[in-house]
Amino acid sequence: MDQINPEQFQSQLEGIHAEVRQRVESAPEEARGEALHRDVIHQVVGEKLGKVGGVGFGKGSGTLNPATQQQVDLLIEEATTKDLDGAIRKARKSNDPVVIDAFHDALVGKLYDHLISEGKLKSLSK
Repeated sequence: MDQINPEQFQSQLEGIHAEVRQRVESAPEEARGEALHRDVIHQVVGEKLGKVGGVGFGKGSGTLNPATQQQVDLLIEEATTKDLDGAIRKARKSNDPVVIDAFHDALVGKLYDHLISEGKLKSLSK
């Protein structure tokens, strides 16, 4: 089993945060809100996954089969505890649009929550 490397994860998260911050700061002040933060995180992660133009593969029924869900859960576990970039590479290599899309959506939520808890972003929801 791979060694958990919090420093590596933190460094990778800092890179994503820097990109998000740059994009948010370039947006008009009145547009800067929770939705913009989530959208920008979604764009940055999507680009890392090789999605172009923000185009996804569709949401489908919203329910994954158990094997796909397990694959996505393992990728999320790796991304948030071991190696964010490595998990993204594995998702891309899968060449499975359902896995990539589900991983993308789940990862955006996890990263957003993590950036809020670290104080990198402020929660703007009431």
